[in-house]
Amino acid sequence: MGGEKNPDVGQLVAGLPTAVGTLGDERSRWRLDHVGLVVPEIPHSGSIHGVQLEGNEMRASVPRWEVEIVVARQGDQVVEFLCPVSETSAIARFLSSRGEGFHHVAYSVDGLSSVLAELRGAGLRTTTAQPVPGVVHSQVIFLNPRDTGGVLIELCERGSRNCRPSAQ
Repeated sequence: MGGEKNPDVGQLVAGLPTAVGTLGDERSRWRLDHVGLVVPEIPHSGSIHGVQLEGNEMRASVPRWEVEIVVARQGDQVVEFLCPVSETSAIARFLSSRGEGFHHVAYSVDGLSSVLAELRGAGLRTTTAQPVPGVVHSQVIFLNPRDTGGVLIELCERGSRNCRPSAQ
């Protein structure tokens, strides 16, 4: 690790969402929102990774990421399935190198800009300079997995749109 500035990654990863508590006393600002799984294809019905798809899930195509996303709810749990639509997309490269399965964990937060300022002040980097519009969320940003023990963490801003898809 040399002289690199590295926050207590063990606490940040093992303790999320309590990581904010290590940076300030605002644990309640982080709430588990969903997990993201990469899959080679998404059926319109049937079961995928133990989640029953019934055809009423939220589906979206995201051209800038070259991905199809299906957001499915099973009870209180929300799973986001990511399927590449281009062989050159980041998700296609992930699928090729790591296979299908876990991609990221997402936390919804109040005050994304202040949370980002705290995390950046502690030395964490993000994968983009600024938050971008999300599929379900008003704004999202990913923490660089090199700073979080290899875990890709998405932060989503609670805003005018519901951060969790409603059950239909």
